[in-house]
Amino acid sequence: MKGQYRELAYYLRDLRKRCGLGQKDASRVSERTFRRYESGERRPSREDLIRILVDNFKVIDRPRIERALRLAKYSALSAQEIVLHNIKNNPTSKTMNTPLRRPQSVRWGPTDGREPGIICYHDSSESEFVPWAELKPQIESRLLNQIAFHLPSDCKVILDSYRNRPNWLVRIVDSRKNNLGYVWFGTDPDSNWVFDGLIRAGNDTYIVWQVFQRHSDGSYTRVRTQKPR
Repeated sequence: MKGQYRELAYYLRDLRKRCGLGQKDASRVSERTFRRYESGERRPSREDLIRILVDNFKVIDRPRIERALRLAKYSALSAQEIVLHNIKNNPTSKTMNTPLRRPQSVRWGPTDGREPGIICYHDSSESEFVPWAELKPQIESRLLNQIAFHLPSDCKVILDSYRNRPNWLVRIVDSRKNNLGYVWFGTDPDSNWVFDGLIRAGNDTYIVWQVFQRHSDGSYTRVRTQKPR
């Protein structure tokens, strides 16, 4: 998928599949037009995007709708739109019928040929993609600040290549870009990189400092910690 709006395309496709809809059933526009939305070639108009989510996918919670608007490079919902479409701040979707904050299993996108970011699985039939532009500030503000034993307060995360594979690694660096460690998504370096869906931070000798569980509201809960050794 190479279109300008490919992350929106992934998001729409995942929502449609979770609803059990085909492309011809999923939109107030033609099947051909919707196919172009799912290819990332073009974006829906703002009104069409909201209508697709609310009327076709039965998504009425504000966080999910505003996520789609961000991916389409639109501004957040206005007060008038919230009232007009009966959008709820308390996040529960009628179609999914599940609370917003759920534990997730995550996988690093480039390992599956996707853009930098993580694929988040809620269960066997539901997934979403969080692109790097959204994931980077989450990791810096919500995860790194929990690793006080190992990291200074001004550290950041950056992408790095590995053996000619671009964007394969996520490095933790200080303000001078000195390498401090890594963040690994979904695999366990202590168990031969077996997949378990958790997030780990550690150093360049693959010693894990701390282990985290991601939740669907973008929060990170520490599930294991290890003091420096």
